[in-house]
Amino acid sequence: MCSSDLLVEKERGMRNVIYLDSLGLCNDRLVLAHCIHLNNEEMRILAERQCNIVHCPSANLKLGSGIAPIPPLLNMGARVSLGADGAPCNNNLSMFMEMRLAALIHKPFHGPSTMPAQTVVEMATRGGARAMGLEHEIGSLEEGKKADMVLVSIDGWHTRPQNAASVYSQLVYQAQTSDVSATIVDGHLLMKDGHLLSIDEEKLKSATEASLQRVCQRAGLR
Repeated sequence: MCSSDLLVEKERGMRNVIYLDSLGLCNDRLVLAHCIHLNNEEMRILAERQCNIVHCPSANLKLGSGIAPIPPLLNMGARVSLGADGAPCNNNLSMFMEMRLAALIHKPFHGPSTMPAQTVVEMATRGGARAMGLEHEIGSLEEGKKADMVLVSIDGWHTRPQNAASVYSQLVYQAQTSDVSATIVDGHLLMKDGHLLSIDEEKLKSATEASLQRVCQRAGLR
C-alpha cells in the first residue's frame, strides 16, 4: 500500500477506490491512472462499475511504484487502456515502449501466454478511445469514425523476416517509435518521414530549451 492509500484510509476509514465508490464516482466516466495497490474488493468495484484504468508501465517501473494487477483486472472484465504518465517519470513518451512493457512485465507472474499482443494493441487504441468517451469516433478504423492512423514501416532489420509474426506481435514486440513513417489525424497528414508538418520544428526545439531554463531559474538551479 502506498502513502496516498494510507492517508485516505486514515482520514476516511476506507481505501481509495472504496471511498470513491461511496461518493458515487465509480462509473464508466471515471479514469484512474496506475491502479497498482488494489485489493480484491477494489478490483471488483472497478470491473463492475466499468471504470477506466490507465496502465502506465514505464512510469511505474521508473518510480519503483510497483506493477498493476492488469491480467486479473482484464479477467474480471475491467476496462484497461495504456498511458505514459508525464515526461519526468517516463522520458520518451513512446506508446510502442508502453505496449512492449505491458506485454512483458506481467508474464513472470501470470505465465508466458498472459497479455497477448492483440489485447495490448487494443488497450493502446480502442481502450484509450473508450477511456476518453470517444469510442464512437476514434480508436479503430471503421466507417463513420475519424480517419486517425499511423503508418508503420516494417522494413528495418529488427522487423525481419517480415512475415514471421502476426501484425500484432510486430507492433508490440518489434516496432519502435522511429518506425512510424506518417501520422494522420482526422484525415489530415500531420507527420511524414519523421518531420512535423503543422508545427515549426526548430521553433519548438528552441521553445523547449527556453522553457527548461525558465523552470531552472525559478527553482534556483543553475
